[in-house]
Amino acid sequence: MINTTSNIRIKVTSVVKSDGTTTHLNGMIVSKGIHFTNTSARSYVTVILPSFSCNAIPAKGQIWEVIGSPKLVQQETGKYSVTNIRFTPPDSAKMVMPETAEEFKDFIIKEPKFEGIGIVAAGKLFNEFGLELLKMLELGDLSKVESHPDFRKFAVPLKNGYRQFENLKYAAYFAELKVPPSTQQKLFKFHNVDTVAQINNNPYILQIFGMGFNAVDEIAKRCFNVLDDDVRRLSAIVENVLNEHCSHGHTYANLNVLYNKLRSQIGNHSLVIDALIKTKKNLGFFYNKQSKSVHPTPLFIMESTIAKRINNLLRFDRSDNDETRCAIDHSLQQNPFKLAPKQIEGVYNAVLNNISVIVGGAGTGKTTVLKTITRTYFSLGYNIYSMAVSGRAAKRLRESIGFNTMTIYKFLSNNNLDSSQPNIIVIDESSMLDILSLFSIITSVPANTKFLFVGDSAQLPPIGKGLVLSELVDCGAVPVTELDIVQRQDETTGIPAYTKSIREQAIPVSLSYKDIQFVEIDTRSIADRCLESFSEGTQVLCATRKMAHRINQICQAKLNNSEEIIVSGERTGIRVNDPIIFTKNDYNLDVQNGTLGFVLSQDSNAIQIKVDDGRVIQIPAADDIMLSYAITLHKAQGSQFDTAIIALENSRLVDNSWIYTAITRAVKQVKIYGIKQKFISAIQTNSAIHKRDVFLADLIREKA
Repeated sequence: MINTTSNIRIKVTSVVKSDGTTTHLNGMIVSKGIHFTNTSARSYVTVILPSFSCNAIPAKGQIWEVIGSPKLVQQETGKYSVTNIRFTPPDSAKMVMPETAEEFKDFIIKEPKFEGIGIVAAGKLFNEFGLELLKMLELGDLSKVESHPDFRKFAVPLKNGYRQFENLKYAAYFAELKVPPSTQQKLFKFHNVDTVAQINNNPYILQIFGMGFNAVDEIAKRCFNVLDDDVRRLSAIVENVLNEHCSHGHTYANLNVLYNKLRSQIGNHSLVIDALIKTKKNLGFFYNKQSKSVHPTPLFIMESTIAKRINNLLRFDRSDNDETRCAIDHSLQQNPFKLAPKQIEGVYNAVLNNISVIVGGAGTGKTTVLKTITRTYFSLGYNIYSMAVSGRAAKRLRESIGFNTMTIYKFLSNNNLDSSQPNIIVIDESSMLDILSLFSIITSVPANTKFLFVGDSAQLPPIGKGLVLSELVDCGAVPVTELDIVQRQDETTGIPAYTKSIREQAIPVSLSYKDIQFVEIDTRSIADRCLESFSEGTQVLCATRKMAHRINQICQAKLNNSEEIIVSGERTGIRVNDPIIFTKNDYNLDVQNGTLGFVLSQDSNAIQIKVDDGRVIQIPAADDIMLSYAITLHKAQGSQFDTAIIALENSRLVDNSWIYTAITRAVKQVKIYGIKQKFISAIQTNSAIHKRDVFLADLIREKA
């Protein structure tokens, strides 16, 4: 321990953790105060502090000033000794603006919000304006930059980039309120200079921008003397209860359900009624008298907009003419074998109509139908935009149909459809599609854009709110083709027939059938059995992160004795030769949340990873990867593996759709480990898809 209080400035090298509770960052010293003890050149700084006390969201390349009495910890890496200077917690830690040319350039190029300003441009800006540029940004006056012929093009990126740091001047105010920096930035994005006035007027707006009700309520009472019956508080309770209900995938709540939840929190009947009336008056929700359903306003707008667009597409003239039918017939003849009647129906429905749906289970020929459809549209001169929710699903779609594909996120980032051109959007694995994603798509494309939804409605529902695929099937207005006959005549694995029984909630005659093996074992023994069965081409699938973590730790300990990867002196828990999964999208590297890979090596600058499409990429840190000997089933949706090992936990998440989706991830072999009665019960348990309160199908019928 350094007994005297020290003052240092560090450049952040990695952010280990930054959530609503704790922030943990590492950095290298760039300058020291006069009381700071000299340390080894091989040293790094760790700062752990409450998130609410941060004045900015920490990011690599930022400069932070840290004050406190650190503890010095010697760490042996195997090659040399490293000194870890730990402030846990510091007396204070805050992001500060750069003071040198190098700090300035690093700050500009490492912050992604300063888009289009590289290291050369940053150097020229500093040479021309020096640190005065930061003062200009703080005052919001970039007239000198805007009037300079060489630098005026950087004025907008500079303003946009600095906007996320406008809250620095209010650091003391936010620290007193204990508002985390992530919420601060959202507030400034929408309220800018009026942020403080907006909070003073109604502190519960903090709830809208990411803070939980209890935390906001504590601030409102502590700092603004808000009483329990304050109308602002009552409206916030209504919105919080409604949003919490919808966080389980619903898009509305039954009035009686909502009332009972409010009564348990507010207590007084008249206050509950008053809260509902005031919240509705302020457009906090939409109330449907006929169905007695209460809809959060944003979700109601989304579902209504989608329903209106679908009905408009149904009213547009169909593409039923001789040219189109000839193109369909020609594409059908190009297949090496004749399609089944239902498959042919699916092709005609998809090409002749402006919107259509194709659903079917494993082995029913969806891929063959989709290849024929896209080939037909290509021959008719359409621009084909094929996409899926996950990166792996998009990759598999590209391999299947032979056309370029992308994730929905990437499509929305680069959408430039021309209304004068014929366009068709094909969304595969549509069971994963939520209301927000579809709303974002339809509001960003021309009104005459055609849509084709392909998927398996028996699979897991989307992680986000609402349902799309099953609602399109159930509404009765959209042309739907259901492929229900297994087309793989040479099928030997037994997977299509087995999953067809499960889809119908029927217990297979034999729980072990062909290449599907069911082994009854106690839940406590599942992890060890998964370890015994693990081999190349195998993926363990779990319902919970807890089980996945346990299996990952056991498999890594027994199967991989390679050296652990150290980043900035910090242990990562990842070793060379480990299988990993990415947990965030990174379009610069062309990896998505759910991309699988394999750690090849590490050097002083980066970790080398071979991703599942064969490319070798480099990442600077292990923040956005985790072990993937075992992964949750939600992470595996849209993916397939040679062998799937299913860890059958005693979890409420395991229902019919979970079992069905898990087994259909396998191409060749399935191994199921768990309790027999749990397996049978799950097959007979209605899927989560049937438990969601959604309104899209009703709105489509209503607006038809």
